[in-house]
Amino acid sequence: MFNWLTVLVLLPLEMASGALTSLTGLIVNSNANSTINVDKPPDFLKAITSPFTGLVIRLDSKLLKDPELLRNSSTLIKVCCKTSNSTCLEKCQFMFMEVAGHWADAIIGGILLALSLAALIGCLVGLVRILRSLLESKVKTTIERVTRTENRCLLFAMDYISLVVGAGLTILVQSSSVLTSALTPLVGTGVITVEIMYPLALGSNLGTTTTGLLAALASGSDSSLQTALVHLFFNLFGVLIWLPVPLLKRVPIALAKKLGAASAAYRWFAIAYILLAFLLLPLMFFALSLLHTAAVYVAFGLLVAPMLLAGVVGLLQTHRPDWLPEFLRTWDFLPEPLRSLAPYDRLLSRIFGCCRRKRNKVDAMVEIEFGKNEEGTFRQS
Repeated sequence: MFNWLTVLVLLPLEMASGALTSLTGLIVNSNANSTINVDKPPDFLKAITSPFTGLVIRLDSKLLKDPELLRNSSTLIKVCCKTSNSTCLEKCQFMFMEVAGHWADAIIGGILLALSLAALIGCLVGLVRILRSLLESKVKTTIERVTRTENRCLLFAMDYISLVVGAGLTILVQSSSVLTSALTPLVGTGVITVEIMYPLALGSNLGTTTTGLLAALASGSDSSLQTALVHLFFNLFGVLIWLPVPLLKRVPIALAKKLGAASAAYRWFAIAYILLAFLLLPLMFFALSLLHTAAVYVAFGLLVAPMLLAGVVGLLQTHRPDWLPEFLRTWDFLPEPLRSLAPYDRLLSRIFGCCRRKRNKVDAMVEIEFGKNEEGTFRQS
């Protein structure tokens, strides 16, 4: 939610004033006459994983860099590790060596994909269990004691310490997914809270910009450097908006909890959210931007205006219902598909039997979180 909320704030400002473009343009132009020598960003993970991946499969990097060689080759797999005058002196030794050249690259790639996913899932499960066993003991007690303190200065400092830790870990491993994939299951199991993970995730967002920035500096291209700076300032401004002010900080956290509760109640919701937020909406705005800027304004207005209106009305329903007309004090005046996910759940349950959910403790918690009316549809509390 942090990224989308930042987009909702910065995109209109950028379209109206070009603030990010102007700021990054000034930085790039100020360094146009300077010479910056930046080595390739260090890859700590590659140094650890390369010996193991070399035991499983080896690819010919020359083929990947030369399209002409790639067209004349029947496989990407490297079978000869030492050559002399086009004569193979030493064959490579790895797991798929015996089937290289006999099986199609697509078949070997599919097997490797399945093995990789199985290994990834196994590692994540093991990682979560290990971290949970550690954090459920003295570490968890320490975290709870610090985060539940009434000292506002300490709580304020903890957010920024977590921000720096998240950025540092991401810079170290050059991957924000390593940190988030380790912490997300811990939030789901209740070992840590969303409030604790939030500044770590923001720091991870900041840390992941450094890889692109270093790569852009090494490339020497002004356009790539400006793009990397836009990425950096986008996340930096987002942190400045959604972290220091307590009222604004609660917005993405509350929305994340609502989405999590909906995902717990409806199995299909998480997949639908991923497809909508990370595929359909970005593709829609990208396609509109290719047409005309005015099209983006219209689409953005049609998307944001109802969301803002619903947010304001929802807040008034919760805190100041007497300020609203009688019919606006609940969402019952809207058709059920506009105020509840239940109709979509019934439809998908009829189409896909696997999506049918069973009532459990999680559903009971969701009912408490959202509230439920007599018709069995969720309403905003």
